[in-house]
Amino acid sequence: MKKLTLTLMTFTLAGITAQADNNLEALRNHAGQVYMESMSIKQMLKQKSPDLDLIRQKVETTKEDVAKIQHLVSEVENSSSSILKSDPAAWEEIKMRASVLAVIHDHKASLASEEGLRKQRSILRAHVDGVAIRAVKLQELLNRMERKARPAS
Repeated sequence: MKKLTLTLMTFTLAGITAQADNNLEALRNHAGQVYMESMSIKQMLKQKSPDLDLIRQKVETTKEDVAKIQHLVSEVENSSSSILKSDPAAWEEIKMRASVLAVIHDHKASLASEEGLRKQRSILRAHVDGVAIRAVKLQELLNRMERKARPAS
């Protein structure tokens, strides 16, 4: 009976770790999507007459990815993964960067209103650039944390 219980606990812990690893991969993917969409918006804002509706649509798409990042961060944190234990300082930095990304994106979304797009294109472009940079930094930090957590082969 003890052997069966121990085996079940091992499989459960392995499942939790695998889910956390999947969430880290999803975090990295969504950060990449935020980067790509932000760079696309930046290029559109450089045009003389940008398609404002398409820009707003892309801002909304980016908003969904940023929300998914926030959700995944909380899922990973609740999973008690060994990855979190391997480098708690890096995990705290990931949480902080995800929060900053959300705050900056929210400000970008408010700038993307009808009047904001017409009057403050350069400010919006700077915010879009800031979101893109932070998304890349988040990806880099996730990569570094994952490398540290993997055992050397």
